Amino acid sequence: MLRSRYRLPLRVLTALALLANAVAVFMPGGDGVPLFSYADKIIHVLIFAVPALLGLLAGLPRRPWLAGLAVYAPVTEILQATLIPSRDGSFGDLTADLLGLVSAAVVWHGIRENGTYADDGPERAVAGRHARDR
Repeated sequence: MLRSRYRLPLRVLTALALLANAVAVFMPGGDGVPLFSYADKIIHVLIFAVPALLGLLAGLPRRPWLAGLAVYAPVTEILQATLIPSRDGSFGDLTADLLGLVSAAVVWHGIRENGTYADDGPERAVAGRHARDR
């Protein structure tokens, strides 16, 4: 868990990342040319991975946070398909959204395993690293 002095700024960043996510997924689509092949899928991965990881770093409870985002992902695709002009929901976009969540969880697990975000201070982080080295 991250030290408490960073939690508020990280929660603010999490809220901003969720706002950016909502703007990206709920804006009417355009006829623009993609920057490169699969740019849309990479954007979908990032707009879910970034808020997910920021929320985990901010100390939000892992399972409810990721489960909530995993429910939100298909809802966005359904709403795109049914209510937003010139937008289509797609299974490929949903897969990219969920891949972003899995990526955030993997990175979070790596950070936790490294011990760099222990609340107990540097002694716990160092002890955790030495214990794994044995």
